[in-house]
Amino acid sequence: MSKYKIFLDKNEIFKANIAIEGAKLSSAKARLVLNVNENVNLLYNGTIKENGACEIKISNIASLLEEQDKGEMALEVIADDVLIEAWKSDFIVDRKIKTKIETKEDNLVESTIPKVTVNAVMVEEQRDKVSDDIKELCKKLNIDLIKENKKEIMKVISKYKSKKKLKILENTIYNKII
Repeated sequence: MSKYKIFLDKNEIFKANIAIEGAKLSSAKARLVLNVNENVNLLYNGTIKENGACEIKISNIASLLEEQDKGEMALEVIADDVLIEAWKSDFIVDRKIKTKIETKEDNLVESTIPKVTVNAVMVEEQRDKVSDDIKELCKKLNIDLIKENKKEIMKVISKYKSKKKLKILENTIYNKII
């Protein structure tokens, strides 16, 4: 049995001619069932015209299936509350338009943009809290917040940073304080 191809990149209309004996064609309904696996079954409802022409639009499968997915499909007709499996086939999902791209490594240029790594980002509120804490510590240690006391202030910042496990430069905190 050959496999029916369903294309990812093209909406299709499945067509069949249906003849029913013992039931009204005008009240019959058709649907196409795609059984991909035990967890995925897709159902597409179609129409049957008075002359028996059946059309079922198969669309939007690109978001549901992938290329090379396989399964079994069946055309089901419901007439007078009776379900009839009118046709069955294996199917495979494919692409109508295929592309193949090759690049030559000789032409690749190494990026000259410097790489930046950020270990931690401190928002302004956090920086303000750190600054306020350092100011409070300096006040308790009787260290005036002036440039001449930079060495002592930097020691306080270093101990605070180590204790709080902050990944921020001491100079950043110092510049915020002074």
